[in-house]
Amino acid sequence: MYEATIKEAFLQAYNKLIEDQDSVISSYDDIIPVLTNIIKLDEVVVSSEHNLLFKFRDGTELPLEI
Repeated sequence: MYEATIKEAFLQAYNKLIEDQDSVISSYDDIIPVLTNIIKLDEVVVSSEHNLLFKFRDGTELPLEI
């Protein structure tokens, strides 16, 4: 019974995805360029002895202990 419930839930979710496939594809088309554009990275990594310091363009810093 449990397996049948999981299968049914999966099929319902899959069918909903297929119905909305244009919207899903459009969402991926929008987000992939943002995630893969490394030219616009805000972080600059600066090494300082055994510590790393992430400096953001807005001036904030995030120290990381190694």
